[in-house]
Amino acid sequence: MPTRAFCDCCDEPARQLFDITRIPELAEVVRQFGYRSVCQACYDNLFEELEREKEDVDA
Repeated sequence: MPTRAFCDCCDEPARQLFDITRIPELAEVVRQFGYRSVCQACYDNLFEELEREKEDVDA
């Protein structure tokens, strides 16, 4: 039986988590919210949010 872990962001169980502590673009998220391991959906959402923030800064 596969072990399930929980996403630090949404607290939902996931079979696969991404370690975001080694991604420089997400260092602020790790520092501010304490997220270390996130599911695919939260990982995608974090990068989408980064893109929106970059667009706001560039505008």
